[in-house]
Amino acid sequence: MVVSRVTLPSEFYDRTSELMLVQPEPQYVWARLLFMASGQAELRRAAALGISPDRAIAAIGAQVPDLAEMQLLLSDTVRGEAILVSDELGVAKHGHTVRINRPIFTNSTYTEASRTVAAGQTISTTPIDLTAEQVAITIHRQCGPYASSSVRPYAVDRMDAEHAVHSLASTVGLHMSRDRNRYVDTVIGGLFDTVASGNTLYPGDSANALSTDASAFVSNGDRPFDVETIFRAEENLNAANVPRFANGTYAVVLTPRQVRQLRSDPQFGRLSPFESEKNPLTTAFVGNIGKTVEVYVGTTQTIDTTTVSGVSIQHGVMFGPGKVGYANAGPCRVAASTDDNYGETAKVIWICYEGQADLDARFGCAIHSD
Repeated sequence: MVVSRVTLPSEFYDRTSELMLVQPEPQYVWARLLFMASGQAELRRAAALGISPDRAIAAIGAQVPDLAEMQLLLSDTVRGEAILVSDELGVAKHGHTVRINRPIFTNSTYTEASRTVAAGQTISTTPIDLTAEQVAITIHRQCGPYASSSVRPYAVDRMDAEHAVHSLASTVGLHMSRDRNRYVDTVIGGLFDTVASGNTLYPGDSANALSTDASAFVSNGDRPFDVETIFRAEENLNAANVPRFANGTYAVVLTPRQVRQLRSDPQFGRLSPFESEKNPLTTAFVGNIGKTVEVYVGTTQTIDTTTVSGVSIQHGVMFGPGKVGYANAGPCRVAASTDDNYGETAKVIWICYEGQADLDARFGCAIHSD
C-alpha cells in the first residue's frame, strides 16, 4: 500500500501563504483624472470653510496608491482642468439638478465702416438680446458592487474573519475600491468618448472625407495610427477654438495598440523628446508630440469589435479642459446593511451621491484606427 493523501488523508494538510499575488489591473486613467479634479475641488471648498488641507484630503473618498502620488494629483492644476468640478456644490442633494450656464455669442459685422458713426448720424436705441444655454448635471445615488442585475453587498462572517489567513475586511476593501475605480473609469471614459458629429477622424484620410466606422474599415490593418492623425485632431480642436490646458497642450488618450503603432512612426521619435517633468499620471504617460500634445495610454479605452466584422476598431480621443463635468453631494462612503444577523455578518456596499455629464461634445476629437 502506498501511503499518500488518498490512503491516509488525515496525515496531510495544505497551507495557504500569507503572501498575496498581484492581479493585473488597468491604470484607470479616467478615474484618476476625476479623483484629481474632485480632490482639488474638495480642497478649494475646505479652504473656504476654514478646514485644514490635511483634514480635507481624508474627505476625498478616492483611493490612490500612495501619499506621493496623492500629493502630485492634488497639486497638478494643469491635468486637474480635464474635468470641471464645481467647488460650490457641497449643499447639493440627491435628485438635485445642477445647471451650469454657457453664453451664446452671435457674430455680426466687424468692419471699420460698419462701426464708424458719422457726425449727425443717429445710434439705434433698439437693444440686442443676449442668449445663453445650460448644461445640467443631475445628482443620483450611485452604488456598488453589482452582480446578477442588481447592486449587492459583500458579506463578511465574524467567525470566519477571526480565523482567515488574510484580513477579510481588507480583502473586501480591496474589492470595493477596485469596483469603485472601474465604475468611475468606465462612466467618465464613456463621456470623453462622446464627441460631436464630424469630430471623428481616421488615419490615412487627410481630407477628412470619412464619416463612419463602417465606411472606414474593411479589415484589420487598414488604418494604423500615426502622428499625422494627431496633427489633424489638434487642427480640428484649434479650428473649433477649443481652449488648451494651462501648459499650452491638448491631451490624447490612446489604446495600447494605437500607442504601439504611434511609436513605430519615425516622426514620433523626432517629435517626442525625453520628458523630465514629474507627471502625476506617470504610469499612463507616453510622451509629448512637440510641445502641444500630451499622449497617454489607457487600457480601458473602447475597442469596438461589432461594427465591422473581424475588425477591432480602436477608440482614442483628444480633448481640451472642461469637456466633462462632475458634481457630488459629499464623498463616497461605505454603508453597512442593518440585516447583519445580530452583528454576526457584516454586509457592505459603497454609496456616492454624484452626477456626471458631457458639458460640451465639441471639446473632444475622436480618433479611430485599427
